[in-house]
Amino acid sequence: MEINEIHENYLEMAKALGIPIEKIEKPECLYYDESGNNKYLHIKEGKLNLSPDEIFVLGGVQAENPISQEDYNAFMGRESTDERKASTNFGRSFKDTLRKGNVSKILNLIETKGWHIHFTAVHTLYYGIVDIPDSIKGIAGEPIFKAEFYLVVRRRFDKMVALLKKYKYPNIKNRDKEEFINGLLEIIDDCIEEDISKGRVYPNLMIMKQFIDKARRQQNLIFIQDEETHTWVKHFIQFYQQQIFNYPNKLLVFDEENQVESMLNNVTYEFKGQILKNFKFVKSNEEAMIQVSDYVVGILRKYFMFLDRHGSEVEKDIEDFSELELENFLKLNRLLRRSSTYNPAFSYLIVPHYLGLKFTKYMDKYGATR
Repeated sequence: MEINEIHENYLEMAKALGIPIEKIEKPECLYYDESGNNKYLHIKEGKLNLSPDEIFVLGGVQAENPISQEDYNAFMGRESTDERKASTNFGRSFKDTLRKGNVSKILNLIETKGWHIHFTAVHTLYYGIVDIPDSIKGIAGEPIFKAEFYLVVRRRFDKMVALLKKYKYPNIKNRDKEEFINGLLEIIDDCIEEDISKGRVYPNLMIMKQFIDKARRQQNLIFIQDEETHTWVKHFIQFYQQQIFNYPNKLLVFDEENQVESMLNNVTYEFKGQILKNFKFVKSNEEAMIQVSDYVVGILRKYFMFLDRHGSEVEKDIEDFSELELENFLKLNRLLRRSSTYNPAFSYLIVPHYLGLKFTKYMDKYGATR
């Protein structure tokens, strides 16, 4: 597979976003683990196979001075044979996780070593349904309306899942297109009526409804027809491929993932006439930097789920942080801000628009605090 054009397109996008190209092309080593990979998002036995607030994170650290396994074990206070997944050290919530001693150690280690955090964060439900607004003329590609549609899905989750199951989403047949649109409009009307009863009006929701109403006359719904029935999101290999294509000059070290490794190894990637060998898979118990990355992606997954709530709830929790929780929260945001300054491409979000804004807001607000 020739990736020259794919990489050039990525560089053009990076330029448009003001990302320094030298940061993309710089030879360096990135370590990766993943958290929240449910393999697929699909309808199974009439229900969605995961919770609506699930987040997938692929990422870890960039390090020019990696730590050895022996030094890592000593730093963490572990025996050489004691390799545990970071998730066993986390609390149920982000707030609980901030209290954990090993989380403090990892954040201190990353800060002291001058490493940078890089990640791709995917809100799985949002990613699974965003093709619907992206298929509607007038709102396609608009982040605000994508987020608005996602909020409708969350508010009427069971009804929406039932509707999408009935019409075999994302394989809507032409004969069912108008009925499917009518079903969407009924759910949106239900939300609007609830808002009015509580004295609220959301203009973006009203505008979105108008465009969806017009979609009944569209010739097709481009992204949600002729796809695999009931499979909303397929395997996440594309996010691994995205890293490989984006960074042909870097060395990418992934935690062993048999399915992903098998799929990637079945394809030969070529870049500028040469076979691309910019990635490898290693056993996590043999590579300390993968174990550090395990913590990073786990913490970030908890953080995004923490942020994906009403703003007042988030603010209240931050106000109620204990001294240790606040210390680790500030440190996390300092690391994220420093990493984003080093390379803005190190933060890649596929999440509702409001969640991305909230992430940036807190990173800027708390990342500058010592």
